[in-house]
Amino acid sequence: MKRTYGKSRIILAVQILSVLITAVPVAASAPPAPMPPEDRAGIVYYQATFADGTVRDLNEIPKAKKGIRRVVRISRFEPAVKGYEVLSTRHPMVKSVRPGRTVKHELAWNGKAWVGPEQRQAKSFPAGTRSMRDVIRREVRKTEVILKALRGRLKQHDHAVAEAERKLAKVKDVDGEPAAKADLEKARRSRRKVLEAIEQYARQLEALKEVTEHKKPERPTGRVERLQQPPGKSNFGVAKPITRRAVLPHRLHVWKLDPGKGRRTCTVAMAHPEAGRFGAFHYVVYADTNADGLPDKLIARSPLAQADAPGQWTKWTFTTSEPTIFVGNTWPEEHAGVYCHRAPPEPANWRGLDAEVYVAPVFGVTPKRRWTRWPYFTNIRIYVNQNPDAPSPAGGVKIITN
Repeated sequence: MKRTYGKSRIILAVQILSVLITAVPVAASAPPAPMPPEDRAGIVYYQATFADGTVRDLNEIPKAKKGIRRVVRISRFEPAVKGYEVLSTRHPMVKSVRPGRTVKHELAWNGKAWVGPEQRQAKSFPAGTRSMRDVIRREVRKTEVILKALRGRLKQHDHAVAEAERKLAKVKDVDGEPAAKADLEKARRSRRKVLEAIEQYARQLEALKEVTEHKKPERPTGRVERLQQPPGKSNFGVAKPITRRAVLPHRLHVWKLDPGKGRRTCTVAMAHPEAGRFGAFHYVVYADTNADGLPDKLIARSPLAQADAPGQWTKWTFTTSEPTIFVGNTWPEEHAGVYCHRAPPEPANWRGLDAEVYVAPVFGVTPKRRWTRWPYFTNIRIYVNQNPDAPSPAGGVKIITN
C-alpha cells in the first residue's frame, strides 16, 4: 500500500497558499470597516505597577504616588461588529479577527496627580484661524479615508449578498433552505451596518465642510475658577455626581436649557475626570437663533479649564440675552475620558435638562447632530440668575486660572 501522506500535505499546502494569495488583495484594498461614530464609545482604565512588582488594573486613577512605580492609562475601543470576518469561503476558509483598538499613554507624577508626561499643561484649542483650519482639515482627511474604506467594503458586502442569494436559489433540499436563508439574512445585516456607517460618516464630513475657512473662531471669554469642593446643588444638571466614564467618539457635547427671558447671568460648573491634559476642556454655549430647536451659533467659549486632581470641579460664568441656549463643553484631547451615565436608569438624578445630547466631532463644527445611540448625562450643574450683576451662585473656594 502506497503512502499518500506526503503528497496530501503538499496538496493542502498549495490550496492554503492559493487561498491566501487571493485573500491578500482583498485585505489590502479594504481594511476592516471603521467603527461607526455611535458605536465607538470606549472605556478608560489604569494599569498600576507597584513597588513590589505587582501589576493591577484599576477603574480609577491613583490619587497618590506612594508605593507606585508606574501608571499606564489605557483606552479600549470595541469593534462595532465583534467576532470573525470571512475573507474567503474556499477550502480552507480564511478568517480575520476584529480585535478592536487599544490606546496606551504612560503617565507621570507631577507632584499633585498622575498626568501625561509629554504635556504637563494641556494645550488649548488653537486660537488662530490658521491652526483652526488645520484641525478641521485633519478631521476632513481622516473622515474621507474612512469613507473610502467603507465604500470599498460595501462592494464586498454586495458580492456576499449576491452569492448568498445564488446559493439560496440553488438549494433543492428542503432541509438546507433554513440555513441558506439564515446566511442570506446575515449577509444583508452586515451590509446594512456598513451602509449605516457610511451615512453617519457622510453626515460628519458634510458638517466638517460647513466650517468656512475664513471664519475666525470665537475668542475665549471670562475666566475659569477651580473649586476646592463640589458646588452646591442646582435646578439644572446632576444632583448626585456620577463616577462612570467613557471615551466618546465626539469631542463636543451640549444640553438644551429651558427658554429664558431677558438678559441673565449663567454659571456652569463641571467635574474633571482627570488632572492635566486628559481632563482638560473648554466650556461652550450655543444659541438657537432661528427657532428650529437646534443649536446654530456659538455665543461664548471659556478659556481652558484644567483640574489639579481627579474629580475636581471648575466653573465659568457668562451673560446672554438669547432665549434658547445649549450649554456643555469641548475637549482638545482625542482620548480624553468624560463622565458619562446613560439616562435612564436614574432620571431623578438629572434635573431641569433634557437628557438628549447634541454633539460635534470637533470644536469648530456646530453641534446640530443629536446623539441618537443613547441619551446620557454628565457631572454638570448650571445656575441661572436674572440679575447679571449678581455674584456667582456656585460657591466654593476659588483659585483663579488664566
